Amino acid sequence: MIISTGEITPTGQSLASRYFTTELKRGKIDLSKLTAAQKVRHFYPEAMSAYLHYLAPGLDDTVKMARELWEGYRVAAQSGAHLRVPEMVAWLMLGFDLFLRFQNHMGVISETYDLEQDAWRVFTSLAGKHARLIERERPTLNFLNILRELFIQKRVYVLGTDGNCPQGWETFGWQKYDELPHSDLIGWVGDGNLYLMPESTFGVVQKAIRDQRGYLGVGKNELLRGLAKEGFIEPNARGENTRGKWIQGDSKRVIYLPIAKLFQDEDLEGGSK
Repeated sequence: MIISTGEITPTGQSLASRYFTTELKRGKIDLSKLTAAQKVRHFYPEAMSAYLHYLAPGLDDTVKMARELWEGYRVAAQSGAHLRVPEMVAWLMLGFDLFLRFQNHMGVISETYDLEQDAWRVFTSLAGKHARLIERERPTLNFLNILRELFIQKRVYVLGTDGNCPQGWETFGWQKYDELPHSDLIGWVGDGNLYLMPESTFGVVQKAIRDQRGYLGVGKNELLRGLAKEGFIEPNARGENTRGKWIQGDSKRVIYLPIAKLFQDEDLEGGSK
């Protein structure tokens, strides 16, 4: 394991699922205890050496026990979060458990149960926070959140399927009903759906994320597969994530995104012109 400090959390779900965070808030560290600990730091290599000597004689048995402990902790930590989170908790608890056994062997402590329970509460609490961080970094949710903001900021717009200003025009990127927006056209709207041009929509969302010094983390095709798998877009009967739609006298290949999936079930097509 690598222990690292930093002020900025790396973005992207793939990255977030491969590290484990704990936030240290200013003023929460007892500096007097920290100073006292730093003054005896020359003892720490000796403590680690003693720990390794404790493990070495029965290493094969210890490895077998460690595997069983790790599996037990991993199962106990499962809560529907990303699969890597229970594994992280299991590794942390395993290390804590083995070092407690060493301290007990050395006569430093006599009871370990309360310390184990405290560690479990801390690690599972941190796991819950980290799982929520991973969820926020999900590319599909990130894509939809940015797309929704782009509509709100009038940086993208859609036409009605007849090529005119749609009903609910204020929601769909228009400043005024009778004035064509000076922003990016990304598709059309009608019958409760947004019909989005794949390349244009992906491009403007990706640019917006880059402008925020972030990244989406997946390509267009992988994103569409994720959106379909999670039920945000509607594939065709053959399972293709873009579909043909007759719009303005021509067949367009578009993404079918139900309006309610983007705007939280608001009645957005009932607005007046």
